[in-house]
Amino acid sequence: MKVYNKITTFLRWFILAFIIYQAATSTAGMWITLIIGFFIIRFVIRMFIPTIYLFVFIFMVLLLLHIF
Repeated sequence: MKVYNKITTFLRWFILAFIIYQAATSTAGMWITLIIGFFIIRFVIRMFIPTIYLFVFIFMVLLLLHIF
């Protein structure tokens, strides 16, 4: 059961990162992504403080991919 929860959590983060990446490919989408990302980060800080580092890493990688 613990492994199942880890897999579902990973899939949720992966889907979220993919959606953010797709939205960040347009200029207006990048601003929307930043706004949504702010609210998601705020939610994650309240709920799951240890996973905030994973989310910030994923978010930064996606933004760097968009910049370059």
